[in-house]
Amino acid sequence: MATPSSSNGQDNRLTSVGIYMVATNEYLELWKSTAKSIESKAFLSSDELVIYLFTNRSADAVEWAKGNLKRVKLITSEIGAWGWPEATLLRYEFINEFQKYIKADFLMYLDSDMEIYRDFSERLQAVLGNSSIAVVQHPGFARPRGFLYAIEIIKNPRLVRPLIKKIKSRSKGLGSWEENQFSSAYVEPQKRIRYVHGAIWFGWNEDFLKMCEILSMRVRDDLDRNHIAVWHDESHLNWYASNYPVKILDNRFSGFQKYKHLKYWPAYVGTIEKEPNQGRRPTDQGDFD
Repeated sequence: MATPSSSNGQDNRLTSVGIYMVATNEYLELWKSTAKSIESKAFLSSDELVIYLFTNRSADAVEWAKGNLKRVKLITSEIGAWGWPEATLLRYEFINEFQKYIKADFLMYLDSDMEIYRDFSERLQAVLGNSSIAVVQHPGFARPRGFLYAIEIIKNPRLVRPLIKKIKSRSKGLGSWEENQFSSAYVEPQKRIRYVHGAIWFGWNEDFLKMCEILSMRVRDDLDRNHIAVWHDESHLNWYASNYPVKILDNRFSGFQKYKHLKYWPAYVGTIEKEPNQGRRPTDQGDFD
């Protein structure tokens, strides 16, 4: 499905970094903004930085990159004109089928509606430790601890609803895990501790690609039974984070300026605020005729 259209070991620096991204249809315009922030602010100490972009607009992306990306190398992979939710749900499959072309030692997935505010390379290295996979707590479910949590609830009553849902579902933490036991993404209540964001995750090459292989098969298993998990690829990532050893990073690695309660974690990376449902046009099967 995914074929390229263009062109080791761990040490104290993330010397060779690859960033996977998906941008179909109008999402390519959002991707350009994200790519610019990567160019100027991401992994500044790395010797090699590559964006692996899955898109149905490869020619447009390559032409734009010629005039805008100097430090970052772009490699595109042509995929179908997928809309919502397939473009996001199939990301593990895209990566899995592309993995033989990957050379970077350290890999990252980043949504195309994110922005890098400042370089986080040194901080990421400091918190990774011996972890092979790192994920990030979802900004919608991040909360300060203790007295500060109580203050935030008083200031923002909307924070109460997720708390009530947590209690009713018998979960240990806040989140929107897949609760349908029919799904491969189902997470048992006792394992629902910290809900992670599907927009950004990291890992060393072998472990990152192995995770994508596992999740690709589980997504396909759901699809073969005509089921899509409640939050698509993110539901499957949370299944993995609940069942495998991962490092869960705080919201400095995934913020959202609209959420005032995230002020306790000044962000290195954040979600771009968009119009409601922007870029979420359903897949038009006529695009594949």
